[in-house]
Amino acid sequence: MNSPLFRLFRKEVYWLLFFIGLVGLRQILPQAWGFTSISFVDELAVILQSFMQVVLVTLPFLLIGTIFSALFELFFADFVITNQRGPLKFIHSLAGLGLSLLTPLGEIGSVPFTGKLIEKGWPTAAVVAYFLSVPLINPVGLASVFVITGGSKVFIQVILSAIIIAVFSGLIIEITSNTRRDVFKESLLELPMLKNKSNPSNYKDLKISPLNKAAILSVDILLQYSRLFIIGSILSAIGWLYLSSYTYSEDLAVKILLPFISETGMTGSFLKTYLANGGSVNWILQISMIAGGMLHVQRVVMASKMFQRQALIALIIVTLLLTVMISLIWNFATIG
Repeated sequence: MNSPLFRLFRKEVYWLLFFIGLVGLRQILPQAWGFTSISFVDELAVILQSFMQVVLVTLPFLLIGTIFSALFELFFADFVITNQRGPLKFIHSLAGLGLSLLTPLGEIGSVPFTGKLIEKGWPTAAVVAYFLSVPLINPVGLASVFVITGGSKVFIQVILSAIIIAVFSGLIIEITSNTRRDVFKESLLELPMLKNKSNPSNYKDLKISPLNKAAILSVDILLQYSRLFIIGSILSAIGWLYLSSYTYSEDLAVKILLPFISETGMTGSFLKTYLANGGSVNWILQISMIAGGMLHVQRVVMASKMFQRQALIALIIVTLLLTVMISLIWNFATIG
């Protein structure tokens, strides 16, 4: 276990053992719990099919996000961090929310761009608000939710809820953290490749065209997130294995988990069909529609590259709590 090869691929080995454990656990789950009998070979086939589906749908958005991030790094100045208090922190959150309206990067493409916001020195509240709001509050996300809900009052509820959750989550995380290093990893704060003058790969100093600089940087960003992207895609595929092999997989209670593990197209297709057939959006489904995109398993895994572990856990808890509270309020207001 102390060999150089193991130390080099230690994290990959641990992840592989974790994946094997999840697949093995599915084998021993009893049918009494509602899980159908399925062979190990069939399990692997379901995982591979789901993995390819997730990758094919989300990889284009990741590529767009890396290109967008490279251009942002090369052509936009750094943000000057100041210790603002009171109302200005609220303005930070609103700035992150406003930026999400201008970046049609989706759930996955927005992750590397969030990393660039951190490197540029954007305030904590702005970064968190952007990270949470962009899956829904962007041109593509708004159009998708509008189509799914048919432009009904549910559309207004979901979008307003997402705005409130993103803004106040950003405020809470910034107010409760002493420094940016309590929230973001130092590797992003101190060693961004473009700002490390001792690094020969300082793209801004290369005597090449801006287009070539952007291309080189895009590839670099893609490689930085590729490992976590693959891990998140595998976890999503394994999650789909559990749902698809559950006897009551057609129940709404199970489908509610789809936004957290499945690609957006499958989730949207189900929700649109469910609502078109007369289904109603209760508070539980509303939680799924809002928090599912914000805390999709791929996003959470990739976000671990830039958020400190404790901060990421706190962000997940705060987001879920606010989502539950606001969804319950909408539910009681509707009943009343």
